[in-house]
Amino acid sequence: MITRPDSASPYRRTLVDALNVASAQGLVAPDKVEGLAAFLIARPALLAPFQPVELDNPDEASEAPRFLRGFHDILITIGLVAALVGIAGLLTIYAVFPAIILLAEILVRRQRLALPAVALAAATFIATGGLTGGLMGSDFNWTADSWQTPAWAGWIAAAMLAFFAVYKVPVALAAGLTTAYAAVALSVVVAWVRGHGGLGADGSERVFTLMLAAFAVAVFLTALRFDLRDPRRVTRHSDTAFWMHLASAPALLYGALALAFGTDMDAWFASDVAVARALMTVGLIATLMVIGILIDRRAFVTSGLISLGWSIGVLIEKGGWNNLSGQTSFFLVLVAIGIIVLTLGIGWRWIRRQAVGLLPADIALRLPPLH
Repeated sequence: MITRPDSASPYRRTLVDALNVASAQGLVAPDKVEGLAAFLIARPALLAPFQPVELDNPDEASEAPRFLRGFHDILITIGLVAALVGIAGLLTIYAVFPAIILLAEILVRRQRLALPAVALAAATFIATGGLTGGLMGSDFNWTADSWQTPAWAGWIAAAMLAFFAVYKVPVALAAGLTTAYAAVALSVVVAWVRGHGGLGADGSERVFTLMLAAFAVAVFLTALRFDLRDPRRVTRHSDTAFWMHLASAPALLYGALALAFGTDMDAWFASDVAVARALMTVGLIATLMVIGILIDRRAFVTSGLISLGWSIGVLIEKGGWNNLSGQTSFFLVLVAIGIIVLTLGIGWRWIRRQAVGLLPADIALRLPPLH
């Protein structure tokens, strides 16, 4: 974590020395030096981009969301999950919301506990989804010609954004924005399908894949915006970006695959196009990994591992090794994935330095700092 400088720290003396130099050059009035130093010291967020990172393991600075601060958080979270599940089972889902508010007032607003805040945000998401689906009745369906699905997502988005407005929990903002984008994308799909003959209309699959891709890009760009607002990752912006990247990384991958190959996953690696599509998938996953390296987000490495393994298996089968047993092929895929992940994990800092070094300076300076 980045340390907060205090009045007796060498950092304060360095800051005062720097302000004295600025004063000697006529940039700061001499009688304002001490006051300005005290002002900046009292506001560590302003100084965060210029402070050194002090970590036992510098890699931990890159994307460690602040949701676990000790076993006390775990103990409290176990208790609140048990209590909320018990209330829902004994009473009704309506009773869960007052319990969430009461617990949030105590654990989030007053005690500022991180992991319980995440759990309460998740409980709000689940309870709102269950309540909204229940209110829509037994005929609630997920078909692409029903307005119920985008309405369901919209109510969840509203609940999560309200939770964030009150308690400032980053995961609530991430969930609210993500489900709001999903509601918009689903609304476009429903409007198009209903306006072009209903389910099965020509072009409906293409519209769906386009909206999936648009949703993925919107979530990614929003997460990136939060990242760029906090390159040192010391504020809530970084945590919000972390949670949104967890959603955007797989959405980008499978949105792109759906655009390229269609929505029938069983046909993605049909025998007549297996090798070409497998190579395209590996290339797409490699591209996402490069993006993850540049913005220092490992979610882009892990999101495509299943598809990467699938593609490697296809290449093994179609590359002249089809005489291998299924068990041998499976273990070869595991070895390949293990080598890739370990190489990136162990060499992350070195690889990132090389990659960022290839970028123009004005872009590199906006990215998270190199360690």
